[in-house]
Amino acid sequence: MAAGSAYSSGFVVQKNRPKNGPKFQYFVLLAEMEKRAIPLNPFAQALGVTPPVVKGSKGEFPLEKINQALDLLNNWTGPISNRRSGPLGPARKPENLTPVTRQMLLAGE
Repeated sequence: MAAGSAYSSGFVVQKNRPKNGPKFQYFVLLAEMEKRAIPLNPFAQALGVTPPVVKGSKGEFPLEKINQALDLLNNWTGPISNRRSGPLGPARKPENLTPVTRQMLLAGE
């Protein structure tokens, strides 16, 4: 091993992810939240997890919270984001959104 490699310097981060089982699709969750103008922090708080867990940047999304996440996505009554961008423009139109399903959030289930 070379003296200047990333492994010897300690800069490589490895995660022990299970090889088998469903894989959580963070990009689908975040895209659906954006479509519905659901802000990250209130959504994470309602789920009882931290915002980095919802984004997939720190920790694993708890698979036991999938049903709760689906319920929140499809029936959100909390605050909405004040962003004006996105496919819905200034106002979200929930009647035009298709419901989020478990199969959308989990690949390989």
